[in-house]
Amino acid sequence: MNNETNKKDLIPKIMKIMNDKKIQDPIKKLLDLEKKFPSDIPLKQAIGQSYLQKGENTEALNYMKEALKIEPNNYSTHFNLGRVYQKFKKFDEAIKFYKKSISINKKFKEGYNILGDIYFNKKDFNLSVSYYKSSFDLDKTKANLFAIARLGEGLLNLYLINKDKKLINEAKEHYEFIDLIAPNNLYIKKNLININHYLGLKNEAIILEKKMDGVFIIDKDLDKLLIEY
Repeated sequence: MNNETNKKDLIPKIMKIMNDKKIQDPIKKLLDLEKKFPSDIPLKQAIGQSYLQKGENTEALNYMKEALKIEPNNYSTHFNLGRVYQKFKKFDEAIKFYKKSISINKKFKEGYNILGDIYFNKKDFNLSVSYYKSSFDLDKTKANLFAIARLGEGLLNLYLINKDKKLINEAKEHYEFIDLIAPNNLYIKKNLININHYLGLKNEAIILEKKMDGVFIIDKDLDKLLIEY
């Protein structure tokens, strides 16, 4: 019973060690805990993450693999293994583990987001948009703002490739949604202004321009819609 009680208290202890800036060597503290709880998954993950933060990627990989052996269907272990392989620039391996994480936990927003990001950087906007849409379905709040914005950017890029007006209208809907939950965002308003001009919605564009501080020149080259990072 005492061991069970200790185990329930373990995660707060792990978090305290990892977040306490006064502790110069958190890994040593975590390894001391590991002697008492050699098969604890969160502890293995915490040690692996700590090694990853120090740039000791091989040690991180070993600990994540140990965690996977103990519990093969732990979605967060698969996600963390993806992060380690990404550090090694083994993107195919990373993608495999990220996909496994969301197949185990279909409500794991971070898994969809990181896959959306990888495919966005690969310029595979179809897959990127697909993953970001799944993320958007799970979280439509400011906490997921970056992913929602990336979804809009992906749709704009697909429009530039396919010239399908439906895509730019969909992008507009997402930017307008962001403008509601995070008003006064210059990046969002700039994109909305350009989109409205392209769609021939001059009055909507002018209203947005008046809400902005300073001077902003509309890009008249419609094949170069503003996409900022």
